[in-house]
Order: sequence, then structure tokens, then C-alpha cells
Amino acid sequence: MSTAPRADVLIVTVTRVETRAVLAAFAVATGQKASTVSIGDKIYRDLGTVNGARVFLALSEMGTVGPGSSLQSVGKGIAALRPSAVVMIGIAFGVNDQKQSIGDILVSRQLMLYDAQRVSATQIVPRGDRVHCSTWLLDYLTSAELDWTGPKVRFGLVLTGDTLVDNVDYRDQLRKLEVEAIGGEMEGAGLYVACQDAKVDWVLVKSICDWADGNKAQDKDVRQEQAAKNSAEFVVHALRHAELNAKTSTAQPSTPAMSQHQEVGTVTVSGTGHTIVFQQGSSGNVPAISPSNFTSPQSIVGQRSPTRASLRALLGEVLRTSSDVQSFLIDWFPDVARRISGGMTRDAIENLLFQIRDTDEILAKLREHDATRVNRYESLLKWSDAG
Repeated sequence: MSTAPRADVLIVTVTRVETRAVLAAFAVATGQKASTVSIGDKIYRDLGTVNGARVFLALSEMGTVGPGSSLQSVGKGIAALRPSAVVMIGIAFGVNDQKQSIGDILVSRQLMLYDAQRVSATQIVPRGDRVHCSTWLLDYLTSAELDWTGPKVRFGLVLTGDTLVDNVDYRDQLRKLEVEAIGGEMEGAGLYVACQDAKVDWVLVKSICDWADGNKAQDKDVRQEQAAKNSAEFVVHALRHAELNAKTSTAQPSTPAMSQHQEVGTVTVSGTGHTIVFQQGSSGNVPAISPSNFTSPQSIVGQRSPTRASLRALLGEVLRTSSDVQSFLIDWFPDVARRISGGMTRDAIENLLFQIRDTDEILAKLREHDATRVNRYESLLKWSDAG
């Protein structure tokens, strides 16, 4: 009985034009035609190896739920091929034809589910999750963009939902709800859920083919082919520009090997109540500082730090949903994420975070996580002298 192959990268496409673009781009990159692999009730394409990374292609139906949808297709692909990363490639709609161009490539820093809304007589309030893609893959694609000479690459929030948007009024309504959005599509939510469940890194790379303004049919084939080609070729370029190192993945954070360090001394900082523990590393003579006991320079020197209450308010604006909180902790505080148990309320999770980490450290990581929203709501912060 033959062993099923294992992918380093699983590419996911939906439409025929997306699939053809991926097959063509990887055929050029590898010099060979993709072969078919049947696993279970699905057929995958072995796209070959690019810069040491073995790449497979899975096909999905349109939308997030239902037979053959992205949720089901990505989930089956992960189970069958055990990839280190999943990349969804394809076409999307743009939101601003004055600042964007057909063919611009959109890379998801975040996804926002636009179908989940609370609609009242006076307003529409978004209720969908706002989730972050893999930090590892985002860094990898950001690096690749530096020497990319093709169409413009835009990193930002991508709207996703099962509603096919082709009405300028509805599109503009979505833009008002999420002013940071750079575009939208229909399969990203399924990608996120399947990868989150399997703890696999993911990112969405799609290119603008229309403006969701009621004119999708205008030059449809030409625009979709160009958009699909752009996103596929950018991913190939990324794989070529640097070796894909899954060991840096953030989907399954590993526990720092602190057990291999020996404590050699402590220093208590006068007036702060904080203790720094110096540890001897097993592989050298340079002391290591225990992350769990290290407090930020602001706390050590007695400078101002944000109060817990005000930082809690800021967290509520920047991390709107439980999924936002989970992604933030996995990316920046995996030690806290590992201590969360089922059924914990958001307040309990935030209390745990405050118990383990200082407010100034949390604020610093929150800025790195989403600087735009932190800047927007920073007026909520109140300050107190440390110590």
C-alpha cells in the first residue's frame, strides 16, 4: 500500500480561470506538467517542487459552506496532504477604482466576514469575525514583494462572505462598515476555519478583476484571466525568492526550551517590585533572560504605563471578537494562549493576560499586531506611573 504524499504548500482555487492560471504558472516554474493524485474522494494536482517546497493544488466550489465548498475542500486537503501552509489563489473585487487598478494583487492581513450583520431600523452593525492570517506567511510574502516587478501588491483587510457582491450601493455600504478593506471575495472564511481547526498556517492571495459595481460582465474573461495570472505568478515568485521554512510557522507555537537554562542570579529593581531572572544557556556562556519574568524597560525605569482598565477598553476596540483575541494571543503571547481552557469568558482571558504580562508589553505587541486600529482608538488610554 503506497503512502500518501505530503505537501509543503497546498494551493486552493475555485474557478476554472483560477485553476488554469495556477497550472500554467507552476508549469513554467517547474518545467513540467502537473500530475493527478487521487486521495479518498478528492483528486489533487501535484504541481511539483519550487525551491525545495513541494506544492499541491486542491479545487473548491464557490462559497464557504455546502458540499465541495472551501471549508470542506480545504479541510479534506489538509487531512490528505498534511501541508505546512495553505494559500488560496484567485480573483476578487476591488473597492476603490480611483486608487486601485484591475490586476492589483490583494494579500490578506486580515479577513472580515461581511455577511454577519445586525440590521436595525437606523443602522447596520458588523458582527462577523475579524481574523488574522499567519504572521509567518505574511512576513514571507512581504519579503517577496520587495523584489517583485509585477502589478502592485496591497496588504490589508479583505472582506469575505457568501453573498456575490455586484451592486455599487451594497459595496459602498460594506466600505463604510470596514473603511480599511482593500477588497472582497467569497471563500476566505472557509479557508480560515479549516486551517484554524487543523492548526495550519494560511493566507489568501487574490487579484482585482472587477469593482462589484454591477458591471462584472464587462470584459469579464479578459479581466479575470489577467487577475488570476497575477496572483498565481506572485505566489510562484514568492516561493522562488526564498526557501519556505515551515519551522518558523506560528500556527502551532512551540514552548521555549527554558528547561535547558540554569538560573545563575536574580536582580530586583528597586521601587518596581519586578525581578529579572538571569539564566545560563546550555549552548553558551551568554546569560539568557527569562521572558516570563522580564518586564519592559518602561516599567523598570518607572515611566508611565497604560492602566489596565484603559488598555482593556483599547483591546475591546482593536480585537472585536473572540477570534481576534485568539489570533492575537497565538501570534504574540503563545504562553498565554496555551493556558486558555474551554468556556473561559473574554474577561477571564484578559485577566489571565494581565496576570502574566505587563500592560506596556501588551500595548507594544498590540501596536505591532494592528497599528492602524491602535492609532485610531489610542485616546482611550489612560496612564499611570509604574511602580
